Amino acid sequence: LLEDVIRALSELFPSSYIHVGGDEVSTSQWERCPDCQALMRREGMTEERQLQDYFTRRMERIAAKYGKRIGVWNEAAESGDIDRSALVYGWESVKACRESVAKGYKTVVMPGQYFYFDMKQSPREDGHDWAAIFDWSKTYSFTLSDICFTPEEQRSIVGFEASFFSELY
Repeated sequence: LLEDVIRALSELFPSSYIHVGGDEVSTSQWERCPDCQALMRREGMTEERQLQDYFTRRMERIAAKYGKRIGVWNEAAESGDIDRSALVYGWESVKACRESVAKGYKTVVMPGQYFYFDMKQSPREDGHDWAAIFDWSKTYSFTLSDICFTPEEQRSIVGFEASFFSELY
């Protein structure tokens, strides 16, 4: 199935990257899954988190077969075990972006407190505020040097992304 999906996406889209996700992965089910535990023993893994790296490396191989590289959310690159050709989207924080760059990944900077337009704009309204109360002036005034990215680190930044997510309750 994974190969079929990646092949179809590769045929549809000319981009050199395919985003395969990898954020907010819960390992609790893997802790109780006999198949996951058997795979971990067979591969010499000691933590369930390593299963995500295993899966992500599998996605890398499939994507490469079709001339693509993968894009991932910053959590998928935390271990540093995926190929440095992966493009990392640093959504959680400035710190996550810096860690990605420090590991040698090309990084899209998009920390929620600056670039998540779906956050509440005031304490009085409904909605999410995990990243911050959103203030568009933070986005306008955002510069890499203001948050202390060195010129060396800035060379690994490939761009910025602003996000707006919507969910029905």
